[in-house]
Amino acid sequence: MTLTIWKYNLGLTTNIQPFDIPIGAKFCYSGPDPDDNLPALWFLVDLDAKTEQRVFQVYATGQQIADQQLYLGSARQGAFMWHVFEVLP
Repeated sequence: MTLTIWKYNLGLTTNIQPFDIPIGAKFCYSGPDPDDNLPALWFLVDLDAKTEQRVFQVYATGQQIADQQLYLGSARQGAFMWHVFEVLP
């Protein structure tokens, strides 16, 4: 097993955002990316694991949130707060 942390950058869209992430990856943190202040996710991943598709969605404050989603965190960008959820199967 070879472990490392990977970052996944999210777009500012309310469309679902799928990523291929190693199976068994452990969520570590959701917050602003230091490079561009946009929402990002960090996972502890096993480099030897096969990948699976996981789906995420970003919401602005006040937007209606779909059912079957797990809150992961929020990221501030200027005057705006973006809230990150994982869409559960």
